Amino acid sequence: NRQLISLVGSKELRKNWTLGAKWRLGAGTPYTPYDKDKSSLKAAWDAQNRPYLNYSLFNRQRLGAFHQLDLRIDKVYYFSKWMLGIYIDVQNVYNFKSPEQPIYTAVLDTQGKAMTDLADPQRYQMKEINADSGTILPTLGIVVEF
Repeated sequence: NRQLISLVGSKELRKNWTLGAKWRLGAGTPYTPYDKDKSSLKAAWDAQNRPYLNYSLFNRQRLGAFHQLDLRIDKVYYFSKWMLGIYIDVQNVYNFKSPEQPIYTAVLDTQGKAMTDLADPQRYQMKEINADSGTILPTLGIVVEF
């Protein structure tokens, strides 16, 4: 990534409570696109059953920007010889979907076999599927220190 910004902060509250937040922003990650012409050839696809990268365009394309907000709240209990902490941590609070490299694959028939391109019998029909990742990830935790 060319740029990465992170903002982190926490606030100590009364009665051993702590509230924390982290926000991250990253510029788009570079990636190498697929060689769609080579990948659609039957001989090429059958050799590895996946698309080929276009190395003449190595890392020339970029994904969209990524950003995420994480929140955490902690409560600590102190005892004579040990400490008990509990927390709730929620990553990606607003459920941002980070763009990923599109998936390039053959179109399959009902038996799961690649379908021939009717315009060129030496090729398979291909399709591109947009991909993203990211989900809200809540975590509950316990910390014990002696």
